[in-house]
Amino acid sequence: MLNFNRRHSSELDSPANQEPETEKTSSRFDASGLRDELLQETSENHRSVYRGASQYIVSKVPKHVSLRTIGIGVLIVIALLILSRFDALPFGGLGAGTYQAVFLSNGQVYFGMLSHRKSQYPTLTNIYYLQTGQQLQPSATSPNVSLVKLGDELHGPADTMRINRDHIVFIEDLKPDSQVVALIKQGQEQ
Repeated sequence: MLNFNRRHSSELDSPANQEPETEKTSSRFDASGLRDELLQETSENHRSVYRGASQYIVSKVPKHVSLRTIGIGVLIVIALLILSRFDALPFGGLGAGTYQAVFLSNGQVYFGMLSHRKSQYPTLTNIYYLQTGQQLQPSATSPNVSLVKLGDELHGPADTMRINRDHIVFIEDLKPDSQVVALIKQGQEQ
């Protein structure tokens, strides 16, 4: 590969190609002065560009924008944020008068009639839950599962439960012919 930046030795040795030392220093001084002038000129140009841009931006803002308009805009944004916290149709599609299965974030499942659906604390009444029977000897057969009516526990809770909506994972309507509904109806007849 050829190097075109390298000079021949004959060019370097000739006195015509060599400049006196005084001229080199003076040309360097002139170049640095020129550089300083260019820097000053470009910085002034940048300042004028920034000044022009800020004046352009300010001139594009409508002069009739008042504090009242800004206040109304802020109120609309706050109202939208508040309304976005609530669902438009919370638990929509659930049948009234039917039993629902309510699945909670802690893994519990309750069966009952759900009301006050739009509230932060929907109410579940006529409550049942599943309880597995503990066997002393583990067996290969399925565990003993029974449906228990809420209220028969040691602490004697009422048959009404208000549940925080934030802890409800999902809700399902139960079919009238489901096994859970059949067991609930059997328990009510007794």
